[in-house]
Amino acid sequence: MLRIIKSVLEFALWISVSMCAGLSVAVAQPKSFALLIGVDEYGQPRGDAPRVPNLRGPANDVAEMKQLLIDKYGFSGQGDIVTLIGKQATVAAIETGFREHLLNNAKKQPGATIVFYFSGHGSQTSDKDNDEGDGADETLVAYDSRTAGKADISDDTIETWLAGLTPHTGNVTVIFDSCNSGDGTKSIGLTPRQLLPNPNTDPNGIKPILAKGAAENDGVLRGRSGYAFISGSRAGELSHEGIVLGSDGKGHYRGFMTHYLATSLRLDPSQTYERVVHRIGANVAQHAPSQHPQVYGDVFARFLGASGVQEQPYLKMAKVDDSRHFTLEAGAIHGIGPGTLLAVYKGTTQRLVGETGKKANARVTSVTMSSSTVELLDATPNPIGTDDKVAIVTPAPGNYRMRVLTGEMGFKESLAKDRKVLAGLRELLNGDHLVEQSPAKDALYSIHRGCMNGQLFTPSSRAAKVPLAACTAAYYVAPRDNTDGPVLATIATDADPAKVAQKLATAIALRARQDHLKKIVNLQFPLSDALKVELVVLESRGQPVDRVYPATAVPKLAVGDKYQLRITNDSEDDLYVAVLVLGSSGQTYLYSPSVNGELINKKTSIKVKPIYTAGKPYGLETYKVMASRRDNVDYGVLVSAGTRRTVGKSAFDLLLADYSNANARDPVAGGNLNLDEWVTQSIDTEIVP
Repeated sequence: MLRIIKSVLEFALWISVSMCAGLSVAVAQPKSFALLIGVDEYGQPRGDAPRVPNLRGPANDVAEMKQLLIDKYGFSGQGDIVTLIGKQATVAAIETGFREHLLNNAKKQPGATIVFYFSGHGSQTSDKDNDEGDGADETLVAYDSRTAGKADISDDTIETWLAGLTPHTGNVTVIFDSCNSGDGTKSIGLTPRQLLPNPNTDPNGIKPILAKGAAENDGVLRGRSGYAFISGSRAGELSHEGIVLGSDGKGHYRGFMTHYLATSLRLDPSQTYERVVHRIGANVAQHAPSQHPQVYGDVFARFLGASGVQEQPYLKMAKVDDSRHFTLEAGAIHGIGPGTLLAVYKGTTQRLVGETGKKANARVTSVTMSSSTVELLDATPNPIGTDDKVAIVTPAPGNYRMRVLTGEMGFKESLAKDRKVLAGLRELLNGDHLVEQSPAKDALYSIHRGCMNGQLFTPSSRAAKVPLAACTAAYYVAPRDNTDGPVLATIATDADPAKVAQKLATAIALRARQDHLKKIVNLQFPLSDALKVELVVLESRGQPVDRVYPATAVPKLAVGDKYQLRITNDSEDDLYVAVLVLGSSGQTYLYSPSVNGELINKKTSIKVKPIYTAGKPYGLETYKVMASRRDNVDYGVLVSAGTRRTVGKSAFDLLLADYSNANARDPVAGGNLNLDEWVTQSIDTEIVP
């Protein structure tokens, strides 16, 4: 929600997490207060006004968050946590709860830890004070917001509430698992948490988006520290709920962001806000590819101010099966899947990073809900034992495949041409080990047929309203949570089904490869926080500017804007750095003087040349920074999709080759994966008109 984000940003924010381990961290939080709101049932308006769809996840979300605060952050649950569920969560009750439980307790106990959490529908209203770039304020929808005479809770109101806290505490965390903004969507197994504007809040409706050149909320962090804001999705996206598997092996409705946030924090409660939100993105995308959780503010602070001096959490071995295999006390519920890379450390090791104390690398071969079967990838002179500690190196499975529905059209009856297109697509995708042709219940992407009338494109959901005589069939690939949005802006209107299939197959292959490359990460690099990447905008809409965005900002850049990346090496070692550009077109580029990277001396910053100019197509663009202490890593393999290429002999070289789809190799065959050697960082931006 743009205004809610901005209101929290006015004071800056705190947020942190990870995906590493299993021990509880004892965190002293004697003064902690939480208001947890979950609106799953809604009062209905009178007359012909649109009905409010109930949700099934918010009550479960609140229960999960409450238990997390009790188990990991020292909340007693007896008076320091107030919950408002369903009918309890009226506009008046939410305001009273904030004032009496959060604000009054903060006044009585200065410096208290404050948590304000909301799970439910979000909406919009017109911007009344001209502080929104999109012409709309965002709102939270309470139980009675849509009943006679009642209104939503606007972000301007929330800003006022938060402003009351600032004189009393600098440790406030705000978490909203509701929609920022965007068009509604209906997808199998997914429910968007978004409503149309409330006529009680704004009888005149939402104003149109600002004209080209109008100022936008640019997400720049400013103001004083002490606040953190986690959002279920970025502006213009939807937050979703659906069925996820619980520790009991059964399916439960949850908000995807809340569920994976809580799961990740349980694994490592002492990590930073930036880490947890960054790491849960891949998990959320497994259900809703177009939803990207966001974090704003002082993102490198620890979640709820948790101390980092305790023993580092770790994953436990349940049993040692033989000299090369063991069973882990963590599974799918912890975000682990087949192919997840692990590091095994001696039981006496306190700081589980890098090579110090490491006995071996390992890989998950199979998982259940709460356990995993693991094999060692290195020979170790010292036998492994159940007292050894295990940490995650790369949480995303190395064998992830993009799940695409190719047997039928996406939720629409197939015509004769459709069937020819799908048959050609199935043949073209056979053999691509990054794509899985899945049934409808499992697919994250599907093929849709819309209409093209001149330059006017109508997506499949509204194509039935277009006269057939004025319609040229327009095929595109769409994610399950936004069926009106083509991936990579690829729309095929060819008369020949074979040409349509070829264009769609190309778009799928490019998207699958980009998704795969994004998953390269080393969570155990000793100097992870020492590599920083920022985006510096030099010219915006034809005007010179000097705006700096941190890695979590996701700035919007207009076509023609000029910008650079600034990379800082804050470590005590020289690093060789290359920038991998995952373009909005689906193409992948390498920006570096050579395929081995550019030298950045220790304690030095550089601006990457040449200066970039934002160009079409519109959409998300990712800049992934690859850094190594070695000067001979072949980053060129990352842009050599589908080719056989001679790569270096180190395990890191082979890992890059595997993720790039240049060679289908065992990800760490041929040697020890040195965790002291490499690290990655990334920053996203959105190209807009």
